[in-house]
Amino acid sequence: MLGLVIEFVATMIFTMLVSLTGGEAMKVGIGLAAMVVLGSAFGVGHVNPAVSVSQFLGGKLTLVRLLSLVAMQMGGAVAGHFLLQLK
Repeated sequence: MLGLVIEFVATMIFTMLVSLTGGEAMKVGIGLAAMVVLGSAFGVGHVNPAVSVSQFLGGKLTLVRLLSLVAMQMGGAVAGHFLLQLK
């Protein structure tokens, strides 16, 4: 359960970072690396549904775990977007 929450928060922060930096490659890359390292310390650290799907196709995730991760990632991205709209 903690892993899903971490995945939500990491994806939310990453989405906000991409928007705030204007998509500058170096900043986005460093931010993604930080979210993956921090996320993998407490959860899975995918931060991207494509990574989760590839892990599922490789047999590392069950379907239920895949759907849970993708739901948290999508929810985190939407939450990050809406938090940026509050400023």
